[in-house]
Amino acid sequence: MYSLINFLPSLIFISLLYYNTKSVGRIISLSNFIILLYTVSMICFGIFSLVDSNYFINLESFFIVFFSILILNRPLAKFEKKITSEIKIIELAKKRFKVLVFLIVGISLYSIFFFGKNILQVFNSDLSVLRNQILEDGGFYKSSVFSKIAVFGAYLSPITLFLYFYLLTVHENYKLRIFLLFSSTSFIFYTLNVAGRDGIIIWLITYLALLCLFYPLLKREIIKNQKKLILTGMMIFLPIMLIISYARFERFQVEGSDNTNKNVLFSMIAYIGMQPYELSDRIEQLKTIEYGGEPRSIYPLLFNIRDQFMGIANDSDINNRLELRSDSLDLGFKTQMFVYYIGDLLTELGMLGLIIVTSIIYYICRINLKIIDGSISISRLLISFTWYMIIIVGVFYFYYGQVVGNVFLLTPFLIHFYLKLRFT
Repeated sequence: MYSLINFLPSLIFISLLYYNTKSVGRIISLSNFIILLYTVSMICFGIFSLVDSNYFINLESFFIVFFSILILNRPLAKFEKKITSEIKIIELAKKRFKVLVFLIVGISLYSIFFFGKNILQVFNSDLSVLRNQILEDGGFYKSSVFSKIAVFGAYLSPITLFLYFYLLTVHENYKLRIFLLFSSTSFIFYTLNVAGRDGIIIWLITYLALLCLFYPLLKREIIKNQKKLILTGMMIFLPIMLIISYARFERFQVEGSDNTNKNVLFSMIAYIGMQPYELSDRIEQLKTIEYGGEPRSIYPLLFNIRDQFMGIANDSDINNRLELRSDSLDLGFKTQMFVYYIGDLLTELGMLGLIIVTSIIYYICRINLKIIDGSISISRLLISFTWYMIIIVGVFYFYYGQVVGNVFLLTPFLIHFYLKLRFT
């Protein structure tokens, strides 16, 4: 009976999906796609809770996730409601756009070469052993300026795909589209380099998200071609995903089953749906951590800064808390677990920090999601989409906390100013 209650969150998200569809006026939209991602996560959580009775979700974590998605989705839903086939795209200056594409494609191709040269070595190894070894000791390369440029090229994948869809919308430059589409796979090469499947999954999610965003602006013939492209891509990458999945999860055991296929299937369901449980568990653990002899209500970091300014905490106390992520294992947190982007932000910034970051995302997207005189600014739409990637990829974790991730989030602003800057 308790396991069946775990399906209530998915039913609530399905209701939200229905309401949002009625509000936007169509099924295929980016706002619906975002809700669908979290709905699938909740459904998989419910399914796996039937297998593992230890799986639970508390009301606190559910409401934080639900209202966060509800709030952040509103500017997008209002924007999509106004989009019709009659909306005009403000085309970008062709010379500047080509310079921009040249730079992005160049960095992305460098990234593909940098990480691609190790792929054969990866698949000639025991993937399950290699994955653990890489997580503990690092990959096939040492950190350097060159590796950071390659990582940045991988992070550029969503922007590269966005520019590809822009060219599809304005029906221009077939060769440039091919270069952009191929360059966008840099993120796949980046994660295959560490025996990971997430690059394929995130690339596919990003592609589908952009198809949903640009859907009302694309001609039907182009949409049909994109569907064929998706099927072709799945035929190429699905075998790779299955190889990695079997290598990494064949030892996973479902209680009372010795069927390898069943074990792998349920391991993948758990992989997709672990977030509600892991977030709930993380919140419960955060509440038990004591500093200065008393438990801090959710959550450490911003309360620490407050205490520092008030003279309550000392420097070593602050430094210890600022290193909460690196010390998470000692504090009892499970590493390599998906806790949504919300769990990562709560852990490092606290509830106030989560509210601040959510507000920043909301206002950046609200300001830039505008239709002025029946036209859409592509550079402003790029800013909004890049920041929505926080919650799109955030169905797993907060991916942009590192320096390269920070640069990625700032990149669309630089692109916007470059495309709008007037030279005299």
